[in-house]
Amino acid sequence: LDPADVVQFAFNDGRTLTNRITQMQVGADFNIETASIRAGDPVYVPAESSSVSTSSVPSTGVLTPAYAKMFVLDMPLLYDYHDLNRVSSRYYVAVGSDTTAFTSADLFQSLDGISFANFDSINADCTWGTIISGALPSPRALHSTDFDNTFTVKLSVDNGDLSSVSDDDIATGLINRALIYNKISGDVEVIQFKNVTANADGTYTFDTLVRGRRGTDYAVGGHTAGEVFILVTDATVSPQITDLSSIGTTRYFKAVSRGGSIGVAPPTGELMESRDLKPYAPNYVRRTDNATDLTVLWNRRTRVGGQWNMGGDGIEPVPLNEDTEQYTCYLLLNSPTALEDLNPTDPATYVVSRQVTSEQAVFTAAELATGTYTLA
Repeated sequence: LDPADVVQFAFNDGRTLTNRITQMQVGADFNIETASIRAGDPVYVPAESSSVSTSSVPSTGVLTPAYAKMFVLDMPLLYDYHDLNRVSSRYYVAVGSDTTAFTSADLFQSLDGISFANFDSINADCTWGTIISGALPSPRALHSTDFDNTFTVKLSVDNGDLSSVSDDDIATGLINRALIYNKISGDVEVIQFKNVTANADGTYTFDTLVRGRRGTDYAVGGHTAGEVFILVTDATVSPQITDLSSIGTTRYFKAVSRGGSIGVAPPTGELMESRDLKPYAPNYVRRTDNATDLTVLWNRRTRVGGQWNMGGDGIEPVPLNEDTEQYTCYLLLNSPTALEDLNPTDPATYVVSRQVTSEQAVFTAAELATGTYTLA
């Protein structure tokens, strides 16, 4: 059938309607949708057609488009060389499927959720699944191996790339990396796992973990039930670039697998915070006093180039890699809930705040007395 052909609709009550086809549209799964108008018997009569031998007509198998789930990961850099010198921002995307029929997907982006433009394609879906063992607890200590906690994952797709490794492999910082992705908050924790165990029910349990890698220690305490597990490989977690004007805006994304329709693919909205540009949180916070004033000190970390090269005398200054260095320090109220109650825009929730440009802040005896603190 083609547009302008005449078709008849025979009803059970004996009526016969004659219509003329005006439009035909082939869908993503090769179903054909037609539109027609009343033809007015017997104005349009279909032309006679002779049968054609099908022996010379090739047959073609129709592939059903594979499911493609879009993951947009606004997170710190996975590699130092992904840094863009603060002229643009980096984020990552991955595509998850639920079938081995997946071959590739085109990636689309929109500013308004209506008009989408293609910006990349991806040729492999990631090994991914859902954590079914509840919220992953915080480790006993950051920057050390977490022997206490384990988690269990029900995989949606297993590409056969899960394996246990040695301590030496983990020490490289690049082997057996995975993302624990909170779909609600958008937070991502980069972890490493030494051991993975296949369970009888088809799930996998991971243990001997290294938590909060690549500056994602901010996410270790915010996990919830039902988060997404994504295994990191260079083929499946793809770095992307966005301009700085996107910071604070919501962008919309779609992954359309081969043979699929962009109109059917569900959009994924992501508030772009450009976490790749946010400085790492300081660590090794400590205090000292002179019996009058209190001095708080900490160590600065860097987003790029902070690895220890184990050379020289062991005193290696950490590169800044930012335009300026500045910290805002707060002396909190003397209350058990002071940290939860802190609102930097509300001076009533803290005693005093201070901006400093080096890794220390001094609070005077008068300020301590205002907060009902005493040195001991």
